[in-house]
Amino acid sequence: FHHRTKPTHILMGVRQLVQRHSRGTCDVLTMTTSFMIRRNYSVTTTVAKVSSSSSVVDEPMRIAIVGSGAAGLSAALHLSPLVEKGLIASPIDVYEKGKNRDKKNRDTEKPQCAGSGSIGRDIGVGLWSTALTPFLHGRHSGKNDDNDDKQQQKPRRQSHQMVWDELTKAGRWVGKVGYRTPKGSWLAKSTLPGTGEDPSMPDLLFLREKDLLSVLRQAAELEKQLGTIRIHKGNEDDGSSTSSVKGIHPAISPWSAQLSFGNDSDDVNEQNSTATTSDRDYHLIVAAEGMNSNLRKVYGGYRFMKSLTGAAAFQDDEKQQQQQCGENSGQIEANAIEDRQYFVYRGNANMTDEDTGVDGISFQTWGTGKSMRFATVPLRYQEKEGPLEKQVWFITSSDPQIANETDAEKRKAMLMESFGKWHDPIVRLLDATPADEILAERALAHKHSMGPVLNVNRIMRHIGQTSEVTGPGPAIVFVGDAHMTVDPILAQGFTMALEGAYELANSLEECCAKSQHEQKQQQASSSPSLAFCPYELRTQLQERHDRRGHRLIKLLRATELVQALGQPDSKTIGGFLSKRVIRPLMRLSPGFIKRPIFDSMLRYSLDTTAEKKK
Repeated sequence: FHHRTKPTHILMGVRQLVQRHSRGTCDVLTMTTSFMIRRNYSVTTTVAKVSSSSSVVDEPMRIAIVGSGAAGLSAALHLSPLVEKGLIASPIDVYEKGKNRDKKNRDTEKPQCAGSGSIGRDIGVGLWSTALTPFLHGRHSGKNDDNDDKQQQKPRRQSHQMVWDELTKAGRWVGKVGYRTPKGSWLAKSTLPGTGEDPSMPDLLFLREKDLLSVLRQAAELEKQLGTIRIHKGNEDDGSSTSSVKGIHPAISPWSAQLSFGNDSDDVNEQNSTATTSDRDYHLIVAAEGMNSNLRKVYGGYRFMKSLTGAAAFQDDEKQQQQQCGENSGQIEANAIEDRQYFVYRGNANMTDEDTGVDGISFQTWGTGKSMRFATVPLRYQEKEGPLEKQVWFITSSDPQIANETDAEKRKAMLMESFGKWHDPIVRLLDATPADEILAERALAHKHSMGPVLNVNRIMRHIGQTSEVTGPGPAIVFVGDAHMTVDPILAQGFTMALEGAYELANSLEECCAKSQHEQKQQQASSSPSLAFCPYELRTQLQERHDRRGHRLIKLLRATELVQALGQPDSKTIGGFLSKRVIRPLMRLSPGFIKRPIFDSMLRYSLDTTAEKKK
């Protein structure tokens, strides 16, 4: 490249090289000539090494996390050791909406699906050990502890130790589990280890959603005192709608951008004189705002087709319009939400294990017709007056009359009538639950997972947010429900969120490690450059998405299998086989045959059947 070549031409050339080499790593794209685009940012694909005597400092990766629920807070906690090690910039900025918005939504909006939120609820939720053990066996504090094998087995960080200790205190490990018929016959039984530390078999911790979020916030506050995390809250003092992240505002750097803020009523694509921007620009934006993520809706899902060039670009307006229409329709499809055609009802019954008469066994009961299913899990937690025992239960049903009933007492009575002929203690559990504490939610899920956005500036030009930007801009990665809201049937939503956060930290650490390796092979530069390779960052984010995709596919397959067995449609061949063939076989088969199958399916749904790459 000539030093007078226009920046846009240079970026086109770099983009072509990236397309030729699918992995796009710095090793492939090493260039001997760097070039400058505004603010003296070096856009070389390698990072220049800075000698100790040089006054030039490489610019570390700045990260913003949008959302302060389980996904956002766990992402910040897993990334905090990288700040201490100097691999990413300090602090990590976490943007939350504030309590005012959540109170408003809870008071005025009908719940539609389970979500983390920033307040939390008394309802019980499940968290599998695959999401918890990274806090127990995660990264060390400090820079030079990795060679001590004994320390590798200890909790790596005070905030991570706090998460493990406080969550396990706040919840209860599930032990005996099984599946039943409406008449009470056992289809399958198994026993989980109940410690959370057995690598051969996953464990399930059940606790209140509010306790999960409270512990994560306490750990984040600890990191805040250390300077690794900064939490931004919206205006909570007045009754007006608080500001939230509405989109991205281009910065002068080709690899970063600022966040733009606005009220809930603002259109993200419209210019707003009251809109504000973040005080920093970011190289990576982590979208963790839940199923209705603004960043996902605006920037996610675009798959640009090959652009028309030459005379065709000026002569065939109809083709250009068709191309843009195709891109927009693909983006709409990528963000589509699927109605799973049933409602979920959940509550906490005021009963002890002794009251239920089932010896503390967690079970699911599979019915037929109207998507009827019942499940319950024992819950124990601490209150001021001491430890309390309750039974968390949930029901699925596609009965429209129950769903449309707005009176809490009448809805409870309808549920009790609908499940009145099912085995004990189902009706007693319903009766022991206050009617106004029964949560009703429509089962919704994303139709597609959302991959990372690696060229934000192109999307911003496409949707008309800006025209005067150069370079790809920041990368956007989606975590938790923003990545994909899954069917709640296997209770792995929070688990997927925390796993995805840990996987993100692994990817960024790998990116920074490779960039440091490149630094050792370069000469000192007289101009500032990035302390990481932006192309390697994009490679790592895409590989992370692929790994999460494999995990997600297994979960979705297991979900559809359980859906077919637990909620069969009697009008279909599959439903007939499930009811007349599969269930009788499960009931008659001996336990030593059923248990290994049950355990294998559980490990498969959690993607623990094979050794995973770090």
